[in-house]
Amino acid sequence: MKKSSLILLILLGLSALSFGCSEDPETPQCTPMCDGLQCGPDGCGGACGICDTGQTVCMNGLCVRPTCVPNCVRKICGNDGCGGSCGTCPTGMICMDGSCGQMPQTCVPNCVGKSCGDDGCGGSCGSCPPDLTCTGSTCLGCIPYCNGRVCGDDGCGGSCGSCPDRSACNASTGQCMPYRVKGRLWLEVQTVYYDAYQLPKFDKKVDITGQNIPITLRDANGKELASTVVHADGTFEMQISRLPVSSDWLSIVPVWYVGNKMKLAVLKASLNTPYDFWEWTIRLSNYTTKDDPGDMGDIRVTINQASGGLYLYQQLYQAFQDMKNTGFILSLEDAPSLGAVWNNGIKWSCGTCLLPNAIAAGKTQLKNQMLISGETGNEGPWGYPTILHEFGHYILFQRRDNTSGNSHVISQKSDPTLAWSEGWATFYSLMMQSLRSNTPITQYWRVMPNASYWYDIAHLYDNSHTGSIIVPEPSLTDPNAMLQDLCEAWVTYMVWDLWDGSDVQDPSVPPDKVKCKTTDIYNALASDRYLLLQKYEPKSGPRRTDYGTDLIDFVDALICNAYKTGNPQTANDIMDLLIERNFPYDRSPVCDPT
Repeated sequence: MKKSSLILLILLGLSALSFGCSEDPETPQCTPMCDGLQCGPDGCGGACGICDTGQTVCMNGLCVRPTCVPNCVRKICGNDGCGGSCGTCPTGMICMDGSCGQMPQTCVPNCVGKSCGDDGCGGSCGSCPPDLTCTGSTCLGCIPYCNGRVCGDDGCGGSCGSCPDRSACNASTGQCMPYRVKGRLWLEVQTVYYDAYQLPKFDKKVDITGQNIPITLRDANGKELASTVVHADGTFEMQISRLPVSSDWLSIVPVWYVGNKMKLAVLKASLNTPYDFWEWTIRLSNYTTKDDPGDMGDIRVTINQASGGLYLYQQLYQAFQDMKNTGFILSLEDAPSLGAVWNNGIKWSCGTCLLPNAIAAGKTQLKNQMLISGETGNEGPWGYPTILHEFGHYILFQRRDNTSGNSHVISQKSDPTLAWSEGWATFYSLMMQSLRSNTPITQYWRVMPNASYWYDIAHLYDNSHTGSIIVPEPSLTDPNAMLQDLCEAWVTYMVWDLWDGSDVQDPSVPPDKVKCKTTDIYNALASDRYLLLQKYEPKSGPRRTDYGTDLIDFVDALICNAYKTGNPQTANDIMDLLIERNFPYDRSPVCDPT
């Protein structure tokens, strides 16, 4: 080498050394390039990852399942079974069956039927192209692996399939994950037990499916993504515009709208007003998995988590639907709104009651309020006969109810207006339970801290065990005649006897002759005779009915409608039944005020 060339090389080396040690902050740094890569070089001297040894190999930056697993067990030389080598023997020795031995004087290579691998004499029968692997002395390509996979990589650079719109592929499972959230809602509820010898009591808990409950999916910032209503079997499903993530959450607020009008809301009772809405928040992260972040499976709201509020909502929502189905109103949009107020530990002076007074629900005024007792030992939201009883008052308030609603006892006589109001409400409870189950439900019960009871209106006076109360009958000889005080439980018994036998089986043996339809009951409440009380009162002489609406007004309305529709025999049967039940009906219904 010339001296000038040597000097030039030394200078270049020094220059390069100086540049490599530069501390210039603007010198560009190498940026690893690993987008879409699982293994192999990152372009900066590092690696994008390491594949599982023996399970996958790196091909074109991806860890793929090898079609051949090298095998060098008990071998120190020769073919590894995949075109590779387990080692080489020293000069003068030959590999025989994976071990190095003395080279025989003669070795005949054997490559018959082989395209690659060991020739039996330490040589090779050939090598495979870069995209093929020597397997069993044959060059084979990559074998796609899509067993049970419908999308994603097949392990050979191909695809197992693509996902439809509004879904994404789970790379680990090879399954399509739809843009939806689904699950099933369960409620833990308290159930009542009673028999012919015991008072009713709550002694066990069961799980039931949530029904007709509104449910909303929100993101981490509270933005609504979708909403739906839980089906009768407790299931729900909501389609969204992206894949669900763990920070999404469900919001359950028991509020029901008809159109843009709030009809029903369950509010959280507290010592201060206005009351807040109940709300249950459920995180997706507590239920879903990476395999399907939108499948929440079974969601269970326990009694300790105030499932009573959701059970109360279900009962009242169904009561509104029952009302619509009976034809009592033209449409649910016409029905007055209702706010139900309950919370554990909060009790009211009236116990459980319905008040025709407005109540605030957020920025909305609901026209009626139902107060549900949360007192320890009280049935509270679990007492569905009482919930329907109070809804019976809601029904009657829409027609005519003149009672002041004073304190009362179901088995004691009270003035005719109070007895009618309370007796009707209990009848309504039993009627709706019977219509829902398509069988007569005649047992009415209540669970309270100091006054639990039950009775069976189908067997009050047939010498069988009728329950834990005694129901006094009216008297045919009472000096007050039709204005005598009545027991509310007896009024329930009387209205039931007028109704059963048509839309539900008559449990009496033998059955009575009167079989009013449910529509007959509601038509009587909607008639002029029932609604226009002042119009039908006598101008002079003794009164037939009380100053407020009572059982006589209702019975007159039933009889007058029977005459009006050309059924005089039905009218006579109604009058006969009242007298058979020890009520001194005068057989003189006032149907025409003129």
